Amino acid sequence: MGPDYADVARPLVDLTHNKDISLIWTGLHTKAVQQLKQRLIDFTTLQVPDTTKPFELYKDASDYAIGAVLEQEGKPIGFLSHVMNPTQQKHSIYDQELLALVTALDKWSHLLRVSKVTPHTDHQALTHLQQLQASKPWRGRTARWLDFLAEFPDLQFTYV
Repeated sequence: MGPDYADVARPLVDLTHNKDISLIWTGLHTKAVQQLKQRLIDFTTLQVPDTTKPFELYKDASDYAIGAVLEQEGKPIGFLSHVMNPTQQKHSIYDQELLALVTALDKWSHLLRVSKVTPHTDHQALTHLQQLQASKPWRGRTARWLDFLAEFPDLQFTYV
Protein backbone atom coordinates (compact mmCIF):
# COMPACT_ATOMS: atom_id res chain seq x y z
CA MET A 1 0.00 0.00 0.00
CA GLY A 2 3.04 2.25 0.08
CA PRO A 3 5.27 3.77 2.70
CA ASP A 4 2.79 6.49 3.68
CA TYR A 5 -0.25 4.22 4.06
CA ALA A 6 -0.73 5.21 7.71
CA ASP A 7 -0.75 8.90 6.77
CA VAL A 8 -3.31 8.40 4.00
CA ALA A 9 -5.55 6.28 6.25
CA ARG A 10 -5.19 8.55 9.31
CA PRO A 11 -8.41 10.57 8.77
CA LEU A 12 -10.40 7.33 8.63
CA VAL A 13 -8.63 5.85 11.64
CA ASP A 14 -9.30 9.01 13.65
CA LEU A 15 -12.93 8.99 12.58
CA THR A 16 -13.50 5.43 13.75
CA HIS A 17 -11.24 5.21 16.80
CA ASN A 18 -11.48 8.57 18.52
CA LYS A 19 -14.56 8.74 20.73
CA ASP A 20 -13.96 12.46 21.32
CA ILE A 21 -14.55 13.33 17.66
CA SER A 22 -18.09 13.46 16.28
CA LEU A 23 -18.71 11.12 13.38
CA ILE A 24 -18.90 13.77 10.67
CA TRP A 25 -17.85 12.76 7.16
CA THR A 26 -15.90 15.41 5.25
CA GLY A 27 -14.11 15.75 1.94
CA LEU A 28 -10.91 14.70 3.70
CA HIS A 29 -12.46 11.31 4.46
CA THR A 30 -13.74 10.90 0.91
CA LYS A 31 -10.29 11.72 -0.46
CA ALA A 32 -8.68 9.15 1.87
CA VAL A 33 -11.11 6.44 0.73
CA GLN A 34 -10.48 7.27 -2.94
CA GLN A 35 -6.70 7.17 -2.46
CA LEU A 36 -6.85 3.85 -0.61
CA LYS A 37 -9.13 2.31 -3.24
CA GLN A 38 -6.78 3.38 -6.02
CA ARG A 39 -3.82 1.90 -4.18
CA LEU A 40 -5.66 -1.41 -3.82
CA ILE A 41 -6.41 -1.43 -7.54
CA ASP A 42 -2.83 -0.56 -8.49
CA PHE A 43 -1.03 -2.90 -6.11
CA THR A 44 0.51 -6.20 -7.12
CA THR A 45 -1.23 -9.53 -6.67
CA LEU A 46 0.02 -11.52 -3.70
CA GLN A 47 2.48 -14.32 -4.36
CA VAL A 48 2.16 -17.83 -2.93
CA PRO A 49 5.00 -18.31 -0.40
CA ASP A 50 7.75 -20.88 -0.90
CA THR A 51 9.35 -21.89 2.42
CA THR A 52 12.43 -23.22 0.62
CA LYS A 53 13.35 -19.65 -0.40
CA PRO A 54 14.34 -16.72 1.84
CA PHE A 55 11.86 -14.05 2.91
CA GLU A 56 12.28 -10.27 3.11
CA LEU A 57 10.38 -8.45 5.85
CA TYR A 58 9.96 -4.68 5.65
CA LYS A 59 8.45 -3.09 8.74
CA ASP A 60 8.07 0.36 10.20
CA ALA A 61 6.37 2.26 13.00
CA SER A 62 4.92 5.75 13.01
CA ASP A 63 3.60 7.76 15.95
CA TYR A 64 0.30 5.87 15.91
CA ALA A 65 0.57 2.77 13.71
CA ILE A 66 2.79 -0.08 12.61
CA GLY A 67 2.99 -1.72 9.23
CA ALA A 68 4.86 -4.48 7.44
CA VAL A 69 5.22 -6.18 4.09
CA LEU A 70 6.42 -9.74 3.68
CA GLU A 71 8.07 -10.37 0.32
CA GLN A 72 9.82 -13.12 -1.54
CA GLU A 73 11.93 -12.40 -4.62
CA GLY A 74 10.58 -8.84 -4.62
CA LYS A 75 6.94 -9.92 -4.76
CA PRO A 76 4.51 -9.32 -1.88
CA ILE A 77 3.16 -12.23 0.11
CA GLY A 78 1.26 -10.27 2.74
CA PHE A 79 0.63 -6.89 4.30
CA LEU A 80 0.12 -5.80 7.88
CA SER A 81 -1.26 -2.53 9.19
CA HIS A 82 -2.19 -2.00 12.81
CA VAL A 83 -3.10 1.08 14.86
CA MET A 84 -1.23 1.11 18.16
CA ASN A 85 -3.25 1.49 21.33
CA PRO A 86 -2.61 4.59 23.49
CA THR A 87 -0.12 2.73 25.71
CA GLN A 88 1.88 1.51 22.71
CA GLN A 89 1.89 5.03 21.27
CA LYS A 90 3.77 6.15 24.41
CA HIS A 91 6.53 3.53 23.94
CA SER A 92 9.97 4.69 22.90
CA ILE A 93 10.75 4.69 19.17
CA TYR A 94 12.92 1.62 19.74
CA ASP A 95 10.06 -0.28 21.41
CA GLN A 96 7.61 0.78 18.69
CA GLU A 97 9.99 -0.49 16.00
CA LEU A 98 10.50 -3.71 17.96
CA LEU A 99 6.71 -4.03 18.33
CA ALA A 100 6.36 -3.76 14.54
CA LEU A 101 8.94 -6.52 14.10
CA VAL A 102 7.39 -8.83 16.72
CA THR A 103 3.86 -8.26 15.37
CA ALA A 104 4.94 -9.03 11.80
CA LEU A 105 6.91 -12.13 12.80
CA ASP A 106 3.94 -13.34 14.85
CA LYS A 107 1.51 -12.80 11.95
CA TRP A 108 3.63 -14.86 9.55
CA SER A 109 5.30 -17.16 12.09
CA HIS A 110 3.97 -20.28 10.34
CA LEU A 111 6.20 -19.37 7.38
CA LEU A 112 9.11 -17.59 9.01
CA ARG A 113 10.09 -20.01 11.78
CA VAL A 114 11.37 -22.49 9.20
CA SER A 115 12.99 -20.12 6.70
CA LYS A 116 15.71 -17.52 6.38
CA VAL A 117 14.23 -14.09 7.09
CA THR A 118 15.85 -10.73 6.42
CA PRO A 119 14.08 -8.00 8.40
CA HIS A 120 14.79 -4.59 6.87
CA THR A 121 14.68 -1.72 9.34
CA ASP A 122 15.24 2.02 9.29
CA HIS A 123 16.04 1.88 13.02
CA GLN A 124 19.72 0.98 13.22
CA ALA A 125 19.59 -0.10 16.88
CA LEU A 126 17.41 -3.08 15.90
CA THR A 127 20.25 -4.52 13.84
CA HIS A 128 22.01 -5.30 17.14
CA LEU A 129 19.27 -7.47 18.67
CA GLN A 130 21.42 -10.58 18.87
CA GLN A 131 23.96 -8.71 21.04
CA LEU A 132 21.12 -7.27 23.12
CA GLN A 133 19.76 -10.74 23.87
CA ALA A 134 23.09 -11.85 25.32
CA SER A 135 24.05 -8.61 27.07
CA LYS A 136 22.11 -8.85 30.33
CA PRO A 137 19.00 -10.38 31.88
CA TRP A 138 15.87 -8.58 30.70
CA ARG A 139 12.43 -8.26 32.28
CA GLY A 140 8.90 -7.55 31.25
CA ARG A 141 7.94 -6.69 27.69
CA THR A 142 11.51 -6.63 26.35
CA ALA A 143 12.26 -10.07 27.82
CA ARG A 144 9.08 -11.54 26.29
CA TRP A 145 9.87 -10.04 22.90
CA LEU A 146 13.49 -11.22 22.96
CA ASP A 147 12.33 -14.73 23.92
CA PHE A 148 9.89 -14.67 21.02
CA LEU A 149 12.61 -13.51 18.59
CA ALA A 150 14.79 -16.44 19.70
CA GLU A 151 12.22 -18.72 18.02
CA PHE A 152 13.45 -17.40 14.65
CA PRO A 153 17.00 -18.74 14.39
CA ASP A 154 17.77 -17.38 10.94
CA LEU A 155 17.06 -13.63 11.27
CA GLN A 156 19.60 -11.50 9.40
CA PHE A 157 18.88 -7.79 9.88
CA THR A 158 19.56 -5.15 7.25
CA TYR A 159 19.62 -1.42 7.96
CA VAL A 160 18.01 0.61 5.16
